[in-house]
Parts: sequence; C-alpha cells; structure tokens
Amino acid sequence: MLQSELLFLVDYMDWARQKLLEAVALLSPEERKQEMGGSFGSVQKTLEHLVWAEETWCNRLYGRVQPATGSEQLEHLAELKERWEEIGLQIRQWMAALPDGPVDRVLEYSDSRGNRHTTPIGVLLQHLSHHQTYHRGQIALLLRQLGKPAVSTDLIFYYREREAAQ
Repeated sequence: MLQSELLFLVDYMDWARQKLLEAVALLSPEERKQEMGGSFGSVQKTLEHLVWAEETWCNRLYGRVQPATGSEQLEHLAELKERWEEIGLQIRQWMAALPDGPVDRVLEYSDSRGNRHTTPIGVLLQHLSHHQTYHRGQIALLLRQLGKPAVSTDLIFYYREREAAQ
C-alpha cells in the first residue's frame, strides 16, 4: 500500500471515531453501561474494547511493551474520548513518518499469548479499520435498541463527505 492510502484509512478511522462518539454522547451514563448482550454486553464495554484494541496495535507499531489492556475502566465519556484520540494521534504520527510512496514495511510483534507474528503495515491498518467497523456496527445496534439514532460510519459516507468538502 502507499503511504497516502494508509493515511486515508487513518483519516477515516478518526472521522468514524468522532461520529461514533457524537452519537454515544446522546446516552446517559446509565444507558451507556446498560447490559444488553452482544459481544461485550454494553455500549461502554464495547467502546472500551475499541480503545484497548487500538492501543494494542499502536503499542505494537512503536515496539512498546504491551501493558495489560482493558484492566483500566474508562468510566467517563470525556476520559474515554481523550484516551482514544491520543492513541489515534500517535498512530497518525507513526504513519505520517513513513516515507512517501509504497510502504512494504513488516511489523514483528508478539500477540497476547506470546506468539510471534509478522504482518505488513498495510494489512495491520486494514485489520484495525475493519475491526473498528465491526464493533461500531454493534454499537449502532445497541443505540437502536436504546431508542437512540444510530450513526452510519460506512467508508463511503466518509469518502462522500470528504469529496464534498474539497
């Protein structure tokens, strides 16, 4: 993949994060924490999973030792938003530092079980984008079940909004 394509995905993830957080801000703290089933049980726990997953990949990009993720709760939406945006900024800075043009770099890392892996940076970023899309869809369903409007964060909507702004 080209560096510009990777940065496009980073831009998309930032845009989708903001849209999701705007939609979730309509919930009361009680609604956010309400157990409803699904993968993580609540909007809050799904949001925390998204933050910790992105932090895991960010740490791997930087070669940092992976702390125990998910051990810390982010109870307040402002705290969660700040943490998630900081992680997103770190990923953006890492990607922006790559040379312009094709990116053929491979990341070597250990997963949570200690297994060693090598993954091309482009595949890693596509995985992160798809992982977040999957869980944003789960949150959209939970929002609807709570009687709130769901947000659409499909890639095509980001693309159209971006094109309209140019």
